[in-house]
Amino acid sequence: MVWIGVSMVSLLFAFPKFDSILSTDLVDYLPKNAQSTQVESILSAEPSGQIADLIVVYVRDPGITEADFDRAQADAERIQESGLAVDDVVGPAPGSETSLEYGLPQALFVIVPMSVDATNEQIAEVVALAGLPTLDADGNQLPLNDWGYTDEVGLEIYVGGPAATAFVNSSILGVSDSTLFVAATIVVILVLLLTYRSPLLWLLPFIAVIVGVIASRGLIYLVHEATVDSALALVVNEVSSSVLLVLVFGAGTDYALLLTARYREELHTEPDKYLAMQRALRGSAGALVASAATVSAALLCLLLSLLQTNRSLGPVAALGILTVLLVMLTLFPALLTLGGRPFFWPKIPRPGDGYVESHGIYAVIGERISRRPRPVWIGTSLALGAMVFGMFAMNLQSLTTEQGYRESIPAIVGTDVLGDYIPPGTISPVQILAAPEQVSAVEDAVNSIDELSLSTDDTSQGDSSQSTTVDGYVLINAIGSEDPLSPPALDAVSQLREQVPDGVLVGGSTAINLDLAETNNRDRVVVIPAVLIVILIILMILLRALVAPVLLLLVGLLSFGAALGISALLFRYVLDAPYQDPGYPLIVFIFLVALAVDYNIFLMHRVQEETVKLGTRKGILEGLGTTGGVITSAGLVLAATFGVLGLLPITLLFQIGFTVALGVLLDTFIVRTILFPAIAMDIGRGLWWPSALAKGKP
Repeated sequence: MVWIGVSMVSLLFAFPKFDSILSTDLVDYLPKNAQSTQVESILSAEPSGQIADLIVVYVRDPGITEADFDRAQADAERIQESGLAVDDVVGPAPGSETSLEYGLPQALFVIVPMSVDATNEQIAEVVALAGLPTLDADGNQLPLNDWGYTDEVGLEIYVGGPAATAFVNSSILGVSDSTLFVAATIVVILVLLLTYRSPLLWLLPFIAVIVGVIASRGLIYLVHEATVDSALALVVNEVSSSVLLVLVFGAGTDYALLLTARYREELHTEPDKYLAMQRALRGSAGALVASAATVSAALLCLLLSLLQTNRSLGPVAALGILTVLLVMLTLFPALLTLGGRPFFWPKIPRPGDGYVESHGIYAVIGERISRRPRPVWIGTSLALGAMVFGMFAMNLQSLTTEQGYRESIPAIVGTDVLGDYIPPGTISPVQILAAPEQVSAVEDAVNSIDELSLSTDDTSQGDSSQSTTVDGYVLINAIGSEDPLSPPALDAVSQLREQVPDGVLVGGSTAINLDLAETNNRDRVVVIPAVLIVILIILMILLRALVAPVLLLLVGLLSFGAALGISALLFRYVLDAPYQDPGYPLIVFIFLVALAVDYNIFLMHRVQEETVKLGTRKGILEGLGTTGGVITSAGLVLAATFGVLGLLPITLLFQIGFTVALGVLLDTFIVRTILFPAIAMDIGRGLWWPSALAKGKP
């Protein structure tokens, strides 16, 4: 009843509002002292800082006609009269200065200043006024892919610019969670049906997982609202939102599988279903709590990050893990006990039916490994080690707007088309704030860099460099000749920062991405060692040993490296995604290392239990045999739920989902099943050094 009340409250008051707290502003991700953050903060207080341009691009091959200019002029006037633009619309008339200056024989454009707070409906209305169809015959909004248009006489029309990109981001956010929810639901139900082979049993863990999703999102919304104006405020973005959903689905289902397996095992010997559940909880709760503690502690190490999205991802995901753990230790056992034996139909567990969990395929695998464990673990380690070298194919760089999506979106294509006819940096200039006496030195620095030039008109955001003063600074706009998010553009901004006088602030979209990349590099150096230390300490406390925890951590790192290496090769040579966001390795590391140790905790908790009774070698065989099937099912669930991230068009989420899913499968079928058991058997009771088990049976 308690969980019913919690779910209802969350559904009514918090859960529906979760999407409203998602941030799509890159500057929210950066430390407050980053130069680009400071520039954004200063400029956002000005009227010009509240504008995001929507750009309508008209293209014709072999060249623009007079009728095309008239068409664009009419569109511009119609948009101006609508009142949707917050400033004058810059529209090209025949022979306009804009067209002549940039020499646009094949294209022209109309700049529509929109409020940064413009709704998707307002942006869609402007697009419709430009003659692009946004609704189908039934009045429903067309997919983004239909927002490119060629009229009946061959004039191509696109939309682009910052407002269009913001529209794309928010539109994708609007459908991503529903897509993930449906996909994760289907995956979980299928795996549960295949695992249990029961038409009823799958329903109980599924109900518990859904309650976990509702409760965790509601809780995170409440925490966000409670901290929104403090230094501890959570910045929740599409990455943390999507990861939260698949993590709660995957981890919750895993916990349910492990508890159900132990409960079924007890039902084969205990007539009373309530006593069977008590024993199942005593036997599995420790492993579940240790697992959740390990993953949560690893995630909370992200609080050491300077990047706000990493810092927020840690507590967001940790809150999700701890919430679903609480659900699985309270609500799920109640549901499972109330259902009792009938829910296991058609294979109902009963005392005296002769069922032995450890007589399955994993017992056979363990027995074969035990014959010659050393060649097995050496060969497996070399094979995984060879895969690690694929990491040299990884190419970390800030993704361009086009690279950030896995499909062609006209709102992005429009910006790229515009870049074919004017300097790409015109739409997103480098914004420099300098004291009046520093202006000359800044201009000299800009002129010394080949990829940059001073703005001489008002087609970029802001006025000319000499006439705009903001909060005591002079605003200088520099135009880049390369895509603002490309490596050459980032290098140019880096050079500029080195050459300008102290106190000058360099911002804009290129500088934001440069700061993101540099902060990500710093975070990897700080967070990764912290995660390893925290996990090692938890494992030492759990296993009361030193050797086993160190080995578990080492094989987890090997699994992570192999997954990253294989992914890098596939991204570059097969999946047409050769570039990775600088934040990709750290997020993948957090989940893969923590989850790799997670499954080994399940295994070692049972191995340790059996070792006390049988000795190390037989304990490993018994532990592997009894947990092998359920941990494999758990691994399949987690891999599949992370794999559904690949359904989203966002490149970063696709790559995170793919690599984590691959790493979980490697750990499930190779590391946990073959590599670690072989090492453990080779070492023998020394595995438990310096605990008392090291002196027990070999």
